[in-house]
Amino acid sequence: MYNTLIRWRHGLPVRSVTVLLRPAADGPELTGTLEHRFGGETPYLVFRYRIVRMWALPVEMLLSGGLGLVPLAPLGAVTEADLPRVVRRMQMRINQEARPEEAGTLWTAADVLMGLRYSRDLVSELLRGVRGMKDSVTYQAIVEEGVEKGRLEEARTVLLDLGAERFGAPGEEVEAAIARLDDLTHLRRLHRRLLHASSWRELLSEP
Repeated sequence: MYNTLIRWRHGLPVRSVTVLLRPAADGPELTGTLEHRFGGETPYLVFRYRIVRMWALPVEMLLSGGLGLVPLAPLGAVTEADLPRVVRRMQMRINQEARPEEAGTLWTAADVLMGLRYSRDLVSELLRGVRGMKDSVTYQAIVEEGVEKGRLEEARTVLLDLGAERFGAPGEEVEAAIARLDDLTHLRRLHRRLLHASSWRELLSEP
């Protein structure tokens, strides 16, 4: 869900828009009106907002609108079978209108947004070979963050497995303590300390 407020100067009204990116974000409570009241009294505050359900928007409107709307096209009213055609249209616009550094940002946005609705395998297949995305600083940061999380998770798993062999099964407290560790260097140091520690408590205590 994405909220945006359009403010005007000199005390004029504010327009509020809630953009729903996927059906899972929708619900009966999203009516376009928010009321505050005491008991059964008349509302003392009525707040109205517009709801934009992305999956109901014509994909052609997103493909032909401003360049910043193009990454949202796969979230519009489009079937999975039609996605390859939509991605080709996106490529045409981005290749023709975006500067190289903008292209990478737009494709990175498309990659992240498509992940809200489609499987990672499908998104990877559709965006395979897209020019400029892998050169994007944002894309590289996202990839590096994912790699770092994977390394941390692997290091925690190895520590739990090896520790269980040496000290027995860890309790909930130990598992929670290891899950909180987010320094890869510290986790690798604990791997080495396994050879000398005699218990989970000793292993996890500060040296």
